[in-house]
Amino acid sequence: MLQYLLEKEFTINGIKIVCKVTGAPATANDGQPYVLDIPAGPGAPSTTYMAKFLQKSKSPNLKPHVILFDFPGCGQSEKSKNPEFDYTIEHFTEIAARVVECVQDELNIGKLDLHVYGPGTPIGLNLPLHRPQWTTNQDSIQLKSIFAPNATVGIKGTLSADFVRQHYAYEPEFPEYIKALDKLHTGKITSRKAYISEYLAPMAPAYSDQYKSLPNKLLLSALKNHPDNVVKILKLFRRKASLEIVNGFSYEVLNQFYGSQWNGFELDVAIDNFNKKPWNKNKNVYSKIPIYASYQSHDFCTSGDQHLNQLQAMLPDVCGILRPGKIRDFKNLIFFSKFLSGDLEKFENQIRRDLSNRTILKANFTPGFRKSYEEAFKSVAKLSNKSTTHYEEVVKGEPCFFKSGKHQHPVTSSASQKLEMKA
Repeated sequence: MLQYLLEKEFTINGIKIVCKVTGAPATANDGQPYVLDIPAGPGAPSTTYMAKFLQKSKSPNLKPHVILFDFPGCGQSEKSKNPEFDYTIEHFTEIAARVVECVQDELNIGKLDLHVYGPGTPIGLNLPLHRPQWTTNQDSIQLKSIFAPNATVGIKGTLSADFVRQHYAYEPEFPEYIKALDKLHTGKITSRKAYISEYLAPMAPAYSDQYKSLPNKLLLSALKNHPDNVVKILKLFRRKASLEIVNGFSYEVLNQFYGSQWNGFELDVAIDNFNKKPWNKNKNVYSKIPIYASYQSHDFCTSGDQHLNQLQAMLPDVCGILRPGKIRDFKNLIFFSKFLSGDLEKFENQIRRDLSNRTILKANFTPGFRKSYEEAFKSVAKLSNKSTTHYEEVVKGEPCFFKSGKHQHPVTSSASQKLEMKA
């Protein structure tokens, strides 16, 4: 059971924000890292899923404090009186930053090492632009890393009707897909029942390969036919994380975000505008932060390749992972626990195993990522003296090669044979 060293309601920009911080009493200054868990969405409340997973970590020296909070209008936080202004990427990013500062003040933390876990991207990726001082060594809050599963860099290509037409026009459910997307984009999802019956259920076959499993087919069928009994159905299927989201989901926030097309937010434009500010002397806020970004090959009707390619074009030293759609989300939590341990070799070995069995399609480790990782985790890292791996990739029909320097080495003969058989 989770313990909380802080449970408080902060007033930020005139809105009451509910916040909790995990940990035993009087452990605020125990030297453990703090993880800001940015809720998914838009519209979703915070969940305890990731915090509970980290609590069960087998690493005896890693017991991070997780900062859980609800955005305005979501979960237990207060609704905004000016949703057009407050329900935006930029304002939500500022809220997230202020939450961390309020936690530091409330708990009287002298030095706070912060790691961002962000299903709610691009808010996590936008955070360094709102607090560039956190990326220097002069501030009492040090932004150490950003871990962005299902990374999204903007509205382009996100839940796009064009993407759906390109990939699913041949499917019999195609007219239902387009109708459901239109409901979302025009802000017509007004209730839990409407979200289930008019958007989630019609779009489910296009989400990912997860839908093809029998339990998920049964779950979606039950939700579609009985949208008034969502809670009972989720309890029956033991979907605890989904229950937390459903109970605090805000359709007003969802409609505002998509009805306004995220106010046109694009991360590359935000970075460009930040760098153009005449007073800004810190134009490389991302250069010292190890950033992990992943995407499923088909997730929520969005091109994973497109978002990762965009992100790596604007931030070349991002560690990018592309996963097949069939992989479960808990895999990201396994990666995150390895990533947070500070042991780069352990993290890379986990990636290698998944490359060899094809649950990952490709992984890109750049020299810049490795350098920033070693710098960020130098106080806890147990780095190997072996030659470092800069780039790893699986190409369909070819054995997996790990590239290090000028030499290429097959994984193992058995792994290569396994890959060739699966391809």
